[in-house]
Amino acid sequence: MGSAGIEFRSEFKMWWPKYDHNPAGSYAKLKQGIGALEHTIELCDQKKVVFQAGGNIGMWPLRLSRSFELVYTFEPAPDNFRALVKNISMTKNIAAFQSALGHDTSLVKMRKSKSPGTWRVDAGEGSVEVIQTSIDAARPHACDAIVLDVEGYEVEALRGATETIKKFHPIIHVEELPAKREAIRRYISEIGYS
Repeated sequence: MGSAGIEFRSEFKMWWPKYDHNPAGSYAKLKQGIGALEHTIELCDQKKVVFQAGGNIGMWPLRLSRSFELVYTFEPAPDNFRALVKNISMTKNIAAFQSALGHDTSLVKMRKSKSPGTWRVDAGEGSVEVIQTSIDAARPHACDAIVLDVEGYEVEALRGATETIKKFHPIIHVEELPAKREAIRRYISEIGYS
């Protein structure tokens, strides 16, 4: 049973992109990340609104939806987004957007991958044009946490949340890829976080 480029995977009880060359490995990696989410959730004094990017197939937004009143999730990869929408269809407090999260509203190019968790914004080698938006463009009424797993584009996404961060002082949870670690830590320090 399938829909466009996705299929239902009974072993995960989730819709999944057909292009994934290693579904079991991708699932295990997503499940592993839930542990770090648990820590982030614990750190939040309030749990009204969370912005999450790298929505993938919906596992992280679904977990966040059990703790936060409203989850905004962003996923630009077309088949990932199709799976995410199906996987969250019974959950009423997740708002899903098919876009990248960056420093402004514009068009960007993404580089495809054989894994749903490793598509990335890449102006030089990207072949899939997608819309990019920013957290600040949403003009949120609250923001208790920002959770980013955007394959090295974390600083750009945080730059697009400058006003939101100043106003609400959310907990910030980012993936640190080795090549981007210093840039992330430098930016986090610049905005007064550690």
